[in-house]
Amino acid sequence: MIFSHTKLRVLIGIRYKVLFLFTAIVNFYFGQVIDSLPWIQVGKEAYYCEIDAPQKSILGDSKLILVKINPLFSRFELKSATIHNQNIPLPVNVWADTFGFDFVVNAGMYDLLKPLSSKGFFKVGNQFNNQQMNTSYNGVFIIDNEDVGIVDLKCNTVFDLSKQHSCFQGMRMLDCEGEKIDWNKKKQSCSMLVASTDTKGNVYFIFSRSPYLHATFIDFLKMLPIEFRTTIYLEGGPETGLYLKTPTGTIEKVGSYVSKSYENDNNNTFWRLPNIIGVKFSEINQR
Repeated sequence: MIFSHTKLRVLIGIRYKVLFLFTAIVNFYFGQVIDSLPWIQVGKEAYYCEIDAPQKSILGDSKLILVKINPLFSRFELKSATIHNQNIPLPVNVWADTFGFDFVVNAGMYDLLKPLSSKGFFKVGNQFNNQQMNTSYNGVFIIDNEDVGIVDLKCNTVFDLSKQHSCFQGMRMLDCEGEKIDWNKKKQSCSMLVASTDTKGNVYFIFSRSPYLHATFIDFLKMLPIEFRTTIYLEGGPETGLYLKTPTGTIEKVGSYVSKSYENDNNNTFWRLPNIIGVKFSEINQR
């Protein structure tokens, strides 16, 4: 009995040493898990912040830009050049000026061979930018007045995209339970923009100009003090754009680097985008 208790204490001690070593290794490579975020208010129930990424990138400032919006106090819209702008794509800042948006980002990826078309299903009202379902895109960003969110088609197998007012497809990074999706697509490091939701109904957009692997970015999401749920990839590389009006000025972010195709940090211009998400904030003091 004495030997058994002693052996048990030794095993417990070894277990905790192994756990401590594992944690130290994780923190060495990925940095500390972030405890809080320095949110700055930009509209009623709309915020942004800029933080250091948990891991240094090979290029740039290694910063993450986060925007958090409660859709009950903001108006979300999808805009498409084929539906709203006579087949003329626009940079995000011009989309914002044209339609009076406070915030604009990419509405998913578009086909470089058909540069006005979304790579997945995309509709606004009764009009379509792309009526073809992409069977490998299992996330759907939906907008129907104040009902804004992201649906996981693997969790909601009877979801009917055609019945939604506005929606588009995207590749999942986290599932409906907030669990990581194994990124078994082409291994690539790039500037990145993703959209997510949390357990309270907030919608998030997370941007990094500094390039990261998709799997690394997914790990970053799990290190933030937010209970993320379904998360989709919006865009990467120089096509990526983020425009945000704040009470003190505008924030404009563009992507650049893509491994094996656009390996530089030189892009400083918004590319013309065929499809965007635009948001109008309620004023901070509006009741």
